[in-house]
Amino acid sequence: MKAPDAQPSRRKRLRSGLSHAFAVEKPEDLELTDEQSKLLDRLAEKIVEWGLTAPGAIFIEMLRPLNYLGSQLLAFFEPMIRGVFDWREYTIFYQTLEKRGSVELLLDRIDHFEALRQERRDEQKAAHAEQRRSRRSRRGGKRGDHE
Repeated sequence: MKAPDAQPSRRKRLRSGLSHAFAVEKPEDLELTDEQSKLLDRLAEKIVEWGLTAPGAIFIEMLRPLNYLGSQLLAFFEPMIRGVFDWREYTIFYQTLEKRGSVELLLDRIDHFEALRQERRDEQKAAHAEQRRSRRSRRGGKRGDHE
């Protein structure tokens, strides 16, 4: 009978080596630096500011299944992205998008800034309506009431 080896068998070593070969990080384990977080906020704000919320969200959703490859596709869209980021920030940006969960985080931030924009619009509409009502009440009559 053979004495048990202190070395694990070749099969066990291969099995333990391959057990994590295709492991990927979980989206909920995403940890961003302050710089990465600020960049995502700024991009989300620009997308909302330019009125590209829907097309931007659709494009980002298309990147979701191919998160890593999608980040590489950004080289194609570099001229547009460079309007928002400089070279160093651009590198940080695509490295951020290589991480799982970053797409969901970016979409959440776009939704947040779109909601803020909508709130401001609603407040402006309410203020404008109030101004019209106060002007009408100062005139003392209804609209179209000419005597």
